[in-house]
Amino acid sequence: MKLQGRKFFGMLLGVVVNTAIIISGYILAPESIDNAVLIFAMGITGTLITAFIGGNVWATWAKSKYFRSELKDEK
Repeated sequence: MKLQGRKFFGMLLGVVVNTAIIISGYILAPESIDNAVLIFAMGITGTLITAFIGGNVWATWAKSKYFRSELKDEK
């Protein structure tokens, strides 16, 4: 898996921003950060990471010899 390029930096930026929001929320208003908020933030982070991995899997599959491009263009 390539850890460079726009997809990686987009995912990394999303994770960093999400983490910064949770940390700043905890510093400014600690009573507002409860289990539900942390689970939601972990879900968003997990979704970003999964989307990054899925995008790389799709790109690799599209380059493989088994990919039939006419299936992608069907209506």
